[in-house]
Amino acid sequence: MTNRIFLSYSTRDRAYVERLAAFLNSAGFDVWWDRELRVGEDWARVVERRIGACAALVVVLSPSAVESKWVRREIKHADDKNKKILPLQLIECAIPLVLCELHIENARGGIIPQGLIAQLGAVAHVPKPAGSVTETSDELPAAASGAATIESVAWSPDGARIATGISGGDCIVWQPDTKQMLFTLSGHVDAVRSVEWSDDGSRIATGSDDGTARIWRNDNGSIEHVLSGHVVDGPIAGPTSTVQFVAWSPDGTRLATGGNAGIVVWDSATWTAERHFDSHDLFFVKALAWSPDGKYLAASCFTGSVAVWVAASYRPLRTRTAKLSRNCVIEWSEDSGRIYIGDDQGHLTWWSPHTKKNGSIASRDVGTIQKIVRSPGEERIAVCAGHTLKIWLTRYHTQGPVTLEGHTGEVNSAAWSPDGDRLVTGSADGTARIWSTRTGQAISVLT
Repeated sequence: MTNRIFLSYSTRDRAYVERLAAFLNSAGFDVWWDRELRVGEDWARVVERRIGACAALVVVLSPSAVESKWVRREIKHADDKNKKILPLQLIECAIPLVLCELHIENARGGIIPQGLIAQLGAVAHVPKPAGSVTETSDELPAAASGAATIESVAWSPDGARIATGISGGDCIVWQPDTKQMLFTLSGHVDAVRSVEWSDDGSRIATGSDDGTARIWRNDNGSIEHVLSGHVVDGPIAGPTSTVQFVAWSPDGTRLATGGNAGIVVWDSATWTAERHFDSHDLFFVKALAWSPDGKYLAASCFTGSVAVWVAASYRPLRTRTAKLSRNCVIEWSEDSGRIYIGDDQGHLTWWSPHTKKNGSIASRDVGTIQKIVRSPGEERIAVCAGHTLKIWLTRYHTQGPVTLEGHTGEVNSAAWSPDGDRLVTGSADGTARIWSTRTGQAISVLT
């Protein structure tokens, strides 16, 4: 049971909603409302995902709310998903038909109904105070992760540790076999969108919506560097910089970071910025990837374009311009010969920046693709799509994928174990799951 609550309202009632959100947060609920939308995010997709992951939708009713197409859509989507809907009537208004059979709490005059907490408590989990973990549980306590949504995951090169980036700003390092939480990397003040180990396993890089990337020591979790050179250039990127992706070069000498302020490549010996591709070079970076041979850096962006540079000189090699799709994510093949591309229309394709050849692996039947990760050794790719993870053996992709199911929220990220026998996934349902790639079954759950 989750403790997430979605607030649906008209912006004209924002003052009341701010008080309501603060009240629910203080009561232990994880409240989401549109104040948390980020520049460049697809509004409809984010709202749909948040409603899908919530325990209940609280709708604040007023004349402007019932006239709002967004409020109507949010109510309909919650009803379609069989979510608990709790209406609060702030101002006298006509009640939408879909709500007529529900009990409507009185919030007139700006009051917060006394029975609201009890109603939410019946469908949403309220976290226990610190120290009240049930000892008989075979899963790690949800409170240990410090937040609801797992935005990013990574497996250490030696296979001994897993890192999970959390929407609240922390990154948790786990021992996967025992499910023991080793330590928490605390310092970011917003969602950790990306996490990656250096190739030698000595350092962890994280990227966050707070506009910084941070470098941590893997042995004790201490902070080494804060990289804050992401500067928004012009109105196209919005007022706040974000770091959506971090990627170590294969030899560990450079770290590429990207977000709505473009891409910065850092020298890992001095942590000085070696190159900055601003938002005019590539609009709102969605993914970054060094080729396995270290010769190329590729990036995809919000417009659907994929750009490739020669790593030694940062000379542009080639750019693939999207015709229909947007929000592309990418991953290199093991031989550095081609790039796998997934988009929000459900297309999974490949493209060679060297020969310009391309091909299709799946078309429109995958769902919105959030992440692509390639296995070590035998070439398999895992694709995060909806609540599932789909795996293709790329040499025989016409056979269709193997689908791993079990998450109840969007799968945001995935990572292979170094031996390729396991996968870890992070989801909006607040869990990280470890899967056997031989059986397709979940081995354990980190929450």
